[in-house]
Amino acid sequence: MKKSVKSTLMVLMSVTVIIFSGCSRTESPLGPVSNEDPNSAEPQDVTVVIDFEDPDLGRDAKRVFSTYVDEASGVYFTAHPDGEIGLVKNCHTQVPVEGDCDNQKLGTGCLNKDLDIGYWNGYINAAFPYVLKGNVTVSIEVQMKPNAEIILFLIGNDNETYDWIIKRNTGSSNDSGATDNSQCSSTVIELSSDISVAQVRLISGSVFVIDNFRFTYSELGEEIVPVKGRPNFSDI
Repeated sequence: MKKSVKSTLMVLMSVTVIIFSGCSRTESPLGPVSNEDPNSAEPQDVTVVIDFEDPDLGRDAKRVFSTYVDEASGVYFTAHPDGEIGLVKNCHTQVPVEGDCDNQKLGTGCLNKDLDIGYWNGYINAAFPYVLKGNVTVSIEVQMKPNAEIILFLIGNDNETYDWIIKRNTGSSNDSGATDNSQCSSTVIELSSDISVAQVRLISGSVFVIDNFRFTYSELGEEIVPVKGRPNFSDI
């Protein structure tokens, strides 16, 4: 769905919101280089995965950042001024799932409400250092409560164009195949778009943390210059 951001997004912003940031590791660097194979007529897709395992928290349960920047790709994750962003181990969030207790996630907290990282709901922004072009796909693993909804926006460099998708977490299933509504689980939200993407935003009315932030693109556009060391996020 493509629309003017300011005409419809205010309705969707009626859910409780906030922003997040962080750092991680990538499979493929993002930079001002050509992705084209000289022997191919078509641009080659590049995939980058940020898994939030860098830096290693060690014995710490969480760590707060003013801005979380993935050093390999240059992607910025930033929290709302009223909140904070950080890394948190799976077992120390409000929405833990079965598996590795020490697996690191990216989440938000709220100082005014005395809520630690991984205990607040809201929106998370990620800004790319260059505009992504071609058929851009963004895929994010979201950890949340059953039946909670998450909205993913891919926002154009003009701050006026966007695509979006909404997904409900249907919950985990037990051995009999029945849905277990008492346990948190992970769901993957994914969206492809032909717009030139500069930012990603996640919105939910429920507490959530994320992992494995993956994006694929075939061309790089103009560089996006941060303002005072921070991404120039849209004001939607």
